[in-house]
Amino acid sequence: MIVQSKKPSEIKQKTGENMKFLKVPLLLGMILAKSALAYSLEVELHNLSDNQLSSVIDFGGVRTNKTHWLAKQYHKLIYQEMEYKEIHIYTDNSDWQGDKEIDHSGLVLSSTLKTRVPLYWLDFPLTQAENFTITQETESLWKTMTDKNNKDFNQRKKESTSVTIHSSGVTYLYLGTKIPNGRSTPGKYKTKIIFEVLNLAPDTKAPRVSQIQQNKKAFFSNEAISFKAKLEDDTQIKSATLFYKYKEETDFKSRTMTLTQDMQNPFEYIAEVTFSKQELKEGEIEYYIVGDDGYNKTSLGDIRVPIKLEILNEFSPITDSISSNGGKFRVQEGDSSSNATELTFPAGSIKNEIKISAKKLNAQALPPMNGQYAVNSFEFGPEGTVFNRPITMKLNYSDSDQDSIVDGTNLNEKELRLFWYDGFSWRNLGGKVDENANTVTGEVSHFSIYGLLPAGDNKADEIRTKEKIITPNGDGINDFAQFGVSGEFEINIYNSSGKRIKKIENNNIWDGKNENGETVESGVYLYQVKTSETLVSGTIGVAK
Repeated sequence: MIVQSKKPSEIKQKTGENMKFLKVPLLLGMILAKSALAYSLEVELHNLSDNQLSSVIDFGGVRTNKTHWLAKQYHKLIYQEMEYKEIHIYTDNSDWQGDKEIDHSGLVLSSTLKTRVPLYWLDFPLTQAENFTITQETESLWKTMTDKNNKDFNQRKKESTSVTIHSSGVTYLYLGTKIPNGRSTPGKYKTKIIFEVLNLAPDTKAPRVSQIQQNKKAFFSNEAISFKAKLEDDTQIKSATLFYKYKEETDFKSRTMTLTQDMQNPFEYIAEVTFSKQELKEGEIEYYIVGDDGYNKTSLGDIRVPIKLEILNEFSPITDSISSNGGKFRVQEGDSSSNATELTFPAGSIKNEIKISAKKLNAQALPPMNGQYAVNSFEFGPEGTVFNRPITMKLNYSDSDQDSIVDGTNLNEKELRLFWYDGFSWRNLGGKVDENANTVTGEVSHFSIYGLLPAGDNKADEIRTKEKIITPNGDGINDFAQFGVSGEFEINIYNSSGKRIKKIENNNIWDGKNENGETVESGVYLYQVKTSETLVSGTIGVAK
């Protein structure tokens, strides 16, 4: 474990007096794990005067006739279960700009990063008497703080950074400094103090490796791919490696994965490696991931039974089966799990298991609407499939810089809606835009060609249904009426006597059924579509 402390110390020249002040504001901050003892060390800072907790190390007024100064605070180290463990203390002055060949240790002048004063430390099993201090005569008893950036740090770490561990579970550590002949450059000084716990016991437990993302059926070959895994260990993770090859290849290649430690759980790491779209080709990738803690290795998949991932052309069809119990069908485009085209089937939406297909379409091969081609479009099958109850469709779009403008267009993402193509023109289904996930979600009642287009204003002629007569008999032909409206709206259906038989909110499809879910009798029905800005009326016939 490493406890890091970093805030500027301050040396000021007091006007009119031959006196200087040295204060070291201290923040006990980030805790990083380097051993199985990750949270068994606590570090507290106390005032010498009253033993109260403090957040500042203060060396007091520095007179020119005095060279050594004791900090007015001490560190209290509290620990447990320290068998086979060591505690080390050192600094990290990695931003030192002075001579790299000399010692980096001590407090560094913030303004130039080229001047420093030494820092000393000494530890005890008990707090020391009030008259305890550091002097020229006792300096040799103190240990000089070393810095991890020194060229001989590894040797010094063995000799002079180890803190004494006591059976009481507590060590008291004092800091001192020296300003030779009272000479120092006034200004702000800083350092980073690190307390590190080392685990010297041999590691017998292998790390645990698990996949973060669900196994994707396909990526499109025009997008980058990231392989990710979660690694856990009771000591540390040294490395993670991805081994991969295309199915037709003989030998596995390897790529080192980047490790990111979870700051909330220091025993957990995220391993990731990304392949650019230029590195990809169509085919099936076989891969496995190996985690190494320095003593033991564990793999997710292996050379005999690798994980498989199919890389498809952008316009290749994807298939999967859905049962009457419902489920999800995903078409993963790119690397983000949220930015995916997805169909959600509630239980009972289909009678029997069916094999679903999804094929991305070239938008410019379809007719534009008001001069605008679909942002993203898919053809879903089996063609003519009508659902017993609506399913949820989510189509994605690209906004890589999250500026609310769809990539490659001048369209504001807020204008996008879900449309279906009836063979002659695009029909507005509405839908809800998720600006964070870059998706539009809505309900659909049948399979067809679907795409994302700007809805524009709800004009009366566009709101009215194009179906003059519907035949809701479940044969998949002319089973419903669709109104060209989206957003917040209400549709009311009335019979010839003026009685309302159906109220629909924010769903622009009428399936010929009343409030009880029964198919209405043949005849002519009146509809009213009401939005916040307009009211549109018309008639529609029903023929059984």
